[in-house]
Amino acid sequence: MLNHREVLEALLAGETLVDIHDSSVTLRFDGDTLVATGGYYQPTGCVVDVCLPNWKIKPRTININGYEVPEPLSNLVITERYYLPYLPDGNIYEFTFDNSINSNRWITLGLVHKTREAAELHLKALLSFTAKQERL
Repeated sequence: MLNHREVLEALLAGETLVDIHDSSVTLRFDGDTLVATGGYYQPTGCVVDVCLPNWKIKPRTININGYEVPEPLSNLVITERYYLPYLPDGNIYEFTFDNSINSNRWITLGLVHKTREAAELHLKALLSFTAKQERL
């Protein structure tokens, strides 16, 4: 859950926020207008009103062959753990970032995720291309 300052900073940074109790309720800025979607929430524009619900930043996603996959990481800190979908054997591997050539290559290729679940979904999306080709 974000505090008031984090809510406002996230909105100003262009993030979309989602209510932690009802994921259909989102909040974002569109230009200079505060836009709320879903459910019961109708902000008045007052700072206190915006900060009342329990918000979290909505994870960014990419679309791969119809699958919404969490956006891969674009940078890591040394010793940070990450997960990699590996197509040749269809497994997920856990690594610790060491700034090696391989780690940086995987980041550049957009294959690195913070969670195993995100890497599994990415692998499933990538394998869906192969499965469709096999059925043809």
